[in-house]
Amino acid sequence: MSIKVPVDPRLMSDGMDGRAPEGQLRKLISCSLIPEGQIRGAYKHNNRMYAITGAMYGPPGGMQAAYAQVLVPLERYGGRVYTYNEKSATDIRGEHFYTGIKVKCGGTWFVLGDEQLQFVPGARDSRFDVPEQLVLF
Repeated sequence: MSIKVPVDPRLMSDGMDGRAPEGQLRKLISCSLIPEGQIRGAYKHNNRMYAITGAMYGPPGGMQAAYAQVLVPLERYGGRVYTYNEKSATDIRGEHFYTGIKVKCGGTWFVLGDEQLQFVPGARDSRFDVPEQLVLF
């Protein structure tokens, strides 16, 4: 079972490209790349790296949840390691389907570990606020 973690809703928005943190989680959704052994990038939360394995969209609009699985460096993973194809041939798709699958991120191999998080919209985080530009004229 995944742990729900409230995050600034701007991380989940479609947002404006180029403005942090607009859409950071949306841009990292990797479910279409995991079968190829890759992810779009990692999201850091509480000093741990996570792969965004999927998302749920719906009313009142936009992303309602981003599903994440911890990234464990390949050399530190103690369980059985699979490719996506090996896992899909032997395992029923369930809550822990991605556990043990090997993926590459930034040239480094990782394994999707047991820990799962579900990022959900929470309160705005003032660390992401940008001061409004003053009107000079």
